[in-house]
Amino acid sequence: TTVSHLNSIEGPLRIRADAILLHGNGRIYDVMVHDNGRTLLSGRLSVVIPAASAQTSPRRQLDGVE
Repeated sequence: TTVSHLNSIEGPLRIRADAILLHGNGRIYDVMVHDNGRTLLSGRLSVVIPAASAQTSPRRQLDGVE
């Protein structure tokens, strides 16, 4: 079951993001948001890193963040 707005949920949320594609200029993650064991939201998240930023900034590790 998914919800349309997370601001009405009371209590802490648990967010899980699993990397499914890692590339020099971006990432794609499967994302799930849980509340007390109930899945509120699931989907995919794409992160695009501009080419200039990818070359000049240190790589930030997001893989396996839970």
